[in-house]
Amino acid sequence: KGKNSGLAIIVVNSETGARLMLEDRGANKMLSPELFEEKCFEGLRALHFSSVDPQIVQAFLEYLKEQVEVISYDPGGIYISKLRRMPNVLSSLTIFFLNETEFQKLSLTPSFLLGKGIKEVVIKMGDKGAQVFYKNGVEKFKAFKVQVRDTTGAGDSFNAGYIAARLSSLTIKEALTFANAVAGLKVERKGGRSSPTLQEVLVFLEKNGFNNLVNKVKRMWRNDY
Repeated sequence: KGKNSGLAIIVVNSETGARLMLEDRGANKMLSPELFEEKCFEGLRALHFSSVDPQIVQAFLEYLKEQVEVISYDPGGIYISKLRRMPNVLSSLTIFFLNETEFQKLSLTPSFLLGKGIKEVVIKMGDKGAQVFYKNGVEKFKAFKVQVRDTTGAGDSFNAGYIAARLSSLTIKEALTFANAVAGLKVERKGGRSSPTLQEVLVFLEKNGFNNLVNKVKRMWRNDY
């Protein structure tokens, strides 16, 4: 109350689909668990934080007291330096999302991050795909070849696809494939809110030869397909 809503101005290169984002976070910087009714957290399996101050993440972690199965965080570039000074946040994460630039800026190795207690370190590499570091090694997946129109929201779409897949007990390799498909479809479309539906993702995967994964997802999510 009394604060402006967050505002983002996005400029997209019409030839490459690359984008420049200018943001005023406004009231978003005041996010806290006290703003929500307790019932909002009842039966919660996963909680994802994106582009928020690690202090906000810490406040939610203390409030929830390990009630949530999966805690994931994509800090965004502006909070990387601050995150290095808050190791308790890292040790509470299940899935940690970074892009290549953020990973380099963080200057911490995957083995160090896994040693802090993070279960899966996911590094997004744009048109080169993505990779996931975990206790048994690393899984990699090359990006699907698509026509890029607008990269706005690609990272968020990837995150959503990956989290949904892991919550549904898909393997890390399967989740990585699924998330890349979600992001690949997203960048073919203009706008930040044009993520694909589940059915569109499955059709895309089938066209690219991932029939076994498609059949597995259909069995798991039969009520949503």
